[in-house]
Amino acid sequence: MAEGVLIGIVIGFGAGVLVTVGIGMMMVLSGRPD
Repeated sequence: MAEGVLIGIVIGFGAGVLVTVGIGMMMVLSGRPD
């Protein structure tokens, strides 16, 4: 049970990081004056 919670936290954290990085990259790319 504890392992399932830990795995869920790790997966949720990883997904959050991926979404944050993706949004940041899109903002940088779309914000370029070029």
